[in-house]
Amino acid sequence: MAYEKSDDTAFLFRNEKKEKDAQPDYTGWVKYDGKERRLAAWVKDMRDGSKALSIKISDKQEPKPQQRSAPTDDIPF
Repeated sequence: MAYEKSDDTAFLFRNEKKEKDAQPDYTGWVKYDGKERRLAAWVKDMRDGSKALSIKISDKQEPKPQQRSAPTDDIPF
């Protein structure tokens, strides 16, 4: 059974596809005031030796349509 997204809820999931430090350690979503937003979080080392999450909230990104390459019609007639 899928979880239904309701107001004032958020989820973060470990980013299993992380390849670079600039990519978030966790990604997810938050739904607030009826609008769903994207979450990205990085684990940061603090000066006192503790760890904290740095979180960025942004507009939800729609998947980019895959761009098709133009067909090459190099058939001589």
